[in-house]
Amino acid sequence: MEACVTREELVENIKNGEVISKVDCSEMDLSNADLSGGIFEEVNFRNANLSAAQLNESIFVKPDFTNGDLTGASLNLTAIQEGQMMGALLVRADLTEAKFINSNLSGVNMGGSNLSTAAFLQSNLTKSNLSGTNLDRTAFYESTLAEADLSGVKCEQTVLMGIDFTAVRIGGTKFHQSFMINSSFANMDLKGMDFSRAQLKGSDLRGVDLTGADLTQTSFMESNLSGAKLDGAQAGFAIFMKAKLIQSSLKGTFLKQSCFEEADLTLADLSDVDLEASIFKKAVCRATRFVRANLTYCDFSHADLSGADMTGATLTRTNLHRIISEHTLWTGSNKEAALSTDPVLAEAEEWNPKL
Repeated sequence: MEACVTREELVENIKNGEVISKVDCSEMDLSNADLSGGIFEEVNFRNANLSAAQLNESIFVKPDFTNGDLTGASLNLTAIQEGQMMGALLVRADLTEAKFINSNLSGVNMGGSNLSTAAFLQSNLTKSNLSGTNLDRTAFYESTLAEADLSGVKCEQTVLMGIDFTAVRIGGTKFHQSFMINSSFANMDLKGMDFSRAQLKGSDLRGVDLTGADLTQTSFMESNLSGAKLDGAQAGFAIFMKAKLIQSSLKGTFLKQSCFEEADLTLADLSDVDLEASIFKKAVCRATRFVRANLTYCDFSHADLSGADMTGATLTRTNLHRIISEHTLWTGSNKEAALSTDPVLAEAEEWNPKL
């Protein structure tokens, strides 16, 4: 049975270092109260007013903050384990370095809060509002963000691994240097968004529209971008190693010094693309369009260019070592300026020492 305490008794007990266990604080007015450094076990804060309260460096085990008001509260370095926080207000709160472990934050409003270096581990943030929050180096591990609102958020070095973004609102969100490995963006409209230096390895980006997006130094290694649209994107130094770009469109994209090693670009359109010094080693480029593309210093060694369209392409010092070029179109390109198969290297590659 939960014991009842007054506001004054609660504050005094915390100052004396007492553990607050199984206490009923539901609907209590704790606004502006200093509860910093407290240890709370199974305390009921349902419908309590904790606006502007100080909860810094506190530990909460199985607390119930359902529909509580923590507007403007400070929870710096606070840990909440197995918390029930459905529908709570955390607007403009300071959650710097806070940790939420196996907690239910569904429907929580954290709009405008500081979540820098906070961590959510195995927590439920379904339909939560994180719009306008600071997610600098924030981490979401094995957590659910279904129907959450991240619109207008700047994610800087944020960890969002394994997240299904298809039901998340991310309009105007920036994902600079964020880690979104094994995430899903299938068929989403991501035009003009900032994913620069992001890690999207192993992610599902089938049918996404990244027209005009900033993909500079972004890693799509082993990701599926089949049917994706990247027209006019800035993607210099991007990594598409072992990625699937089947029937994708990259027309007019800036892709200098990018890596497509072992990628599948079957039927992709890279017309008018600047690919200077990019790597296509062992890439599959069957019926791929490189019309008027700048392929200067590119490396296509061992690539399959069967049926590829190189019409008007610039091939100055392009490495074509041991390519497969059946039915490849070279009309109007300067193929004579490219580097053909190196016989000495080819012999070395074929050498098989006798045992």
